[in-house]
Amino acid sequence: MIRAELIAARFSRIGINTVPRRSCALSPRDPVVGFCQGTLLRNEIEAPDPSRPVEATNAAAAALAARFGPGPIGGRCRRS
Repeated sequence: MIRAELIAARFSRIGINTVPRRSCALSPRDPVVGFCQGTLLRNEIEAPDPSRPVEATNAAAAALAARFGPGPIGGRCRRS
């Protein structure tokens, strides 16, 4: 999509590189809030009941904390 937009804007020499990185959050809740309340996933969560994002956030944060502990959490991410 990025390449197509650059071509449409008449750029001719386009280079796109993927850079491996690590993400880090202070708690399991931090990335969950981002996904459940700050992305299009929120629309899917709200579709059956608009009050569900908080419930989904709490459940997902509890699941991550149960698996990885309550402290800082990290993982691989890629930036293009």
